[in-house]
Amino acid sequence: MASIARRHFEKILAAKAAGNNPIAASSAPNIQERIFASLKMHQAQLKNVQSLKAKIDAKREFLRDYVAYVDGILAAGNGAQDDILITIMIWRLDCGDYEGAFEIAAYALRHNLKMPERFKRDLPTSLVEEIADNALNAIDTGIGNTEPVIMALRDVLELTEKSDMPDEVRAKAHKALGKLLVTTDQAAALNHLKVAFDFDPKCGVKTQIAQIEKQSPKTTEP
Repeated sequence: MASIARRHFEKILAAKAAGNNPIAASSAPNIQERIFASLKMHQAQLKNVQSLKAKIDAKREFLRDYVAYVDGILAAGNGAQDDILITIMIWRLDCGDYEGAFEIAAYALRHNLKMPERFKRDLPTSLVEEIADNALNAIDTGIGNTEPVIMALRDVLELTEKSDMPDEVRAKAHKALGKLLVTTDQAAALNHLKVAFDFDPKCGVKTQIAQIEKQSPKTTEP
């Protein structure tokens, strides 16, 4: 683990590199190369891990090595394409660090950054789908505290409101929100499930919509 001094140094160099500061020309490329090499090493290690839980635990440990780099890039704010930054964003999402992921996501969307070549979808679509998949998986495995993922789904839908993406991806996010809210706010849950159905009638919410509507108290005319 890097020392506090080393982290501070890396943050400064990352910021200078992102800002194309000529003073840092001799040092910044070296730090970027070292960070990239570290990322490749960690990715290679993850490929040898079959357990999803073990992969997430490993990512959570690896992420500590990139905090200073991310802080430096975001502080410089020049918007240059950065596959390292986007990869760290995805890892933070995988680990449930939604706040940390959204710090990068807001920056990436603002500067129209692209996903690394290995990803088939663009940045807004990948963001929504990643969080929706995480939420649906958590529902299937029995999530404890639902508030963080509910907030993440709401935030990502707001963040990508004007972005173009396949209807089935938005449907998946609204479906996840509906399922998460069904025990605490049936009106909101029903609304999200209906929105999901409007986006994608085949997304698998029709039965749950009918169940909620059947359970809801019927209003009578005065």
